[in-house]
Amino acid sequence: NSCSNCIRSGAYCMWCKQLNFTKPGKQKAARCDTWAKLVERGCMEGDIISPQNILTVTKNNILSTNAFVKDEPVQLRPQEVNLKLRPGFGSFVDKTVLPFTNTNPEKLKKPCAEKEQFCQPAFGYRHVLSMTANDADFKREVDKQRISGNLDSPEGTLDAIMQAAVCGDRIGWRNSSTRLIVLTTDDGFHMAGDGKLAGILEPNDERCYMDNQLYTKSNDMDYPSVGQVASQLEKNNIQPIFAVTKNMENVYRVSRLSFFQSFFLFFFLSFSIVINVNICNAVTY
Repeated sequence: NSCSNCIRSGAYCMWCKQLNFTKPGKQKAARCDTWAKLVERGCMEGDIISPQNILTVTKNNILSTNAFVKDEPVQLRPQEVNLKLRPGFGSFVDKTVLPFTNTNPEKLKKPCAEKEQFCQPAFGYRHVLSMTANDADFKREVDKQRISGNLDSPEGTLDAIMQAAVCGDRIGWRNSSTRLIVLTTDDGFHMAGDGKLAGILEPNDERCYMDNQLYTKSNDMDYPSVGQVASQLEKNNIQPIFAVTKNMENVYRVSRLSFFQSFFLFFFLSFSIVINVNICNAVTY
């Protein structure tokens, strides 16, 4: 899964460094092959790495003839896995039209309760931060977020997931990475057909509509169905993880039946406790 491991694995093994050479969701190991196979699969010759081997002997003692005592036997491998995460961040509320959101100009600017001092204007879905390896950037953007509000309980969750799934270039998904969407919410979601309540009749076409970090078709296009979202997650090799409050357990467990074959994890959040859970096996298998 790395250039160095590849070229060390065999005399004829070479590495393709070409950007997005692998298909969406495929592992980096696909970049390692023979020169002929890489060229056949579309890798430009100038992007094939095959350095000359250099051997430097630093220590070459004669083998001992005495038996030695072995250390504690290793019974599991690997013993430790380091994850290289590139988190991104997006936020959502709902469509900014009646009956989902109060359209009074003052309420659009401040849809929260009067006692809330830190409230941002109503919006559908906003892509806040593209995938980044800088943990400080991610933490800073999350800390900067302010709450917003709408009228009814369900939210524009499926609008948000759909745009995060299909706007690959904007979000920053990499072809060779394991892709995860972690949804954190304390409420349910609107789905296809609910848009008719606001006179929105155009079906969701499962395409990307992102301008200036905002979903521009929020008030013009209906919510996607659970099936549409599931189809795009599967097509783009994205694993959803639901982090919901206890009262939403049944809502998201039922929705699981319509999603593609995938493992769902439910974190019952109190929003005052951080829960660390080992999800490696669940996501892998």
